[in-house]
Amino acid sequence: MTTVAYKNGQIVSDSILNSGGLKAGEVWKIARHEKTGALCGAAGDAGECMELLTEFRTHGFPDGQNYVPGLSENAIGLMVKRTGKIYMVQRHVVYPIEAEFYAIGSGDAFAMAVMRAGLGAYHAVRVAMELDDGSGGKIRVLRHDKRAPCTE
Repeated sequence: MTTVAYKNGQIVSDSILNSGGLKAGEVWKIARHEKTGALCGAAGDAGECMELLTEFRTHGFPDGQNYVPGLSENAIGLMVKRTGKIYMVQRHVVYPIEAEFYAIGSGDAFAMAVMRAGLGAYHAVRVAMELDDGSGGKIRVLRHDKRAPCTE
């Protein structure tokens, strides 16, 4: 599946695309809305995730009028306002989470443990990639500010 983690203004993900148990390439699983600096990540069904990220890049954070793609039980999204407020996306619903950091995807438990131990989202995804068979490839990093995206 994947690992997406957010902490301290930074959203980080792996990049591997898994299809039927095969590593089928690499993709961006995170996005930033350029106008607002809001961040989004997605895990699960690749088609649904790409639709969510495309709509997010175009429209930004849903405000009750913007379209939120319907995700099946096979996909989940994470959105973060520039203020650091974290929201989950499931099906057609966007709801707030009371947390300073969060992770989604098959490596989420590994990532959450790393962030709870005091490290950032980058290290969380790095560890998850080592421990989770569904995460891999390059590490992708986006921030609320307009610094260039980073791939390692």
